[in-house]
Amino acid sequence: MVPVKGYVDSSDLLPLAEHVKATLKKLSGLRLIAPTEPVLSSKNVRAKQVTLGTLFANLFRDWYSSDCCLFGGGGIRGSRDYPDGLFVGDLESEFPFPTSMSRVQIQGELVQTMMQFSTEYHYPNYGGYFQVDDRFVYDSKTRTVVSVAGKAFDPDQFYGVCLPTPLLLGMDGFEPLLQAIKSGKVVADPVRDAMSCKEEALMCLISQNLAAFFSLADSSGDGKLNEEELVTLVGSKMAAKMLTAGIDQDGDSLVSFDEALAFSQTLSRKRSEQTGHITQLVYDLSEADGGEVTKEELVKNFGENAAKEVGLLMDIDNSGALSIDELKVLNHMHG
Repeated sequence: MVPVKGYVDSSDLLPLAEHVKATLKKLSGLRLIAPTEPVLSSKNVRAKQVTLGTLFANLFRDWYSSDCCLFGGGGIRGSRDYPDGLFVGDLESEFPFPTSMSRVQIQGELVQTMMQFSTEYHYPNYGGYFQVDDRFVYDSKTRTVVSVAGKAFDPDQFYGVCLPTPLLLGMDGFEPLLQAIKSGKVVADPVRDAMSCKEEALMCLISQNLAAFFSLADSSGDGKLNEEELVTLVGSKMAAKMLTAGIDQDGDSLVSFDEALAFSQTLSRKRSEQTGHITQLVYDLSEADGGEVTKEELVKNFGENAAKEVGLLMDIDNSGALSIDELKVLNHMHG
């Protein structure tokens, strides 16, 4: 570590630093959701369905184009009411950990077993107590799922389920899910994002409040965001460059409101198109390498974290490698 005592504030950088701090303070205080009735709340999230849990589950369900979202209450940490609505700064207290989400295909019977386990295991203070979206209905009295995606529940149907990635790796000791993974009953549909839950929730809510965020970030008032303004908004120069590259349509290295709006409207469609992308890449790699993909090849092509998740979900016989037959089974189930 380098000691900073004795350094004098730079007269050139100080105004910029103060401007950035002021803008970030404004962003933190920007309201994402107006006051609601009933009041948004994350209290007792490990023991019952709460309004903020429903909100977040809805966001993740739609972000991942899933049939439903099952989100462990232990991942929502604020434990408070929001009578004045939800603000940007509130997401930090609700999502303090960099947890990511994944989508998998799970048969209805297992979804029901997972709900039973979630609501009864170590109740009433279990981090795995599921918060569900508003199109998913579970009857705790009869211990049955009533509907998924707004339609009557079918125990034989495979559903696209969005859930925290750590659950797939053993978090909360979710035995029904872990046993199903080991026995090949969880079908790989590895749509996931490097972003954390907090970042994904913020992206979704920014899309719904795009005009307010754009106006606040546009400090020059010229109707376009330059790199410096984007850095203030997203927090890093690299992220700003990536956003500009993805959003800028006319090649002026600036982001106009119309370009930002078009980008926002296509997020969900693009995510849907990513379905099975990693699965197809692994399938192609397997064909090229003679019918099997080793752990080393997965790490080399997809990175260690993604390789671990893909291997865990797709290695049905626990051989440590992915065979062409395993991939054909998965592709068939996707079709």
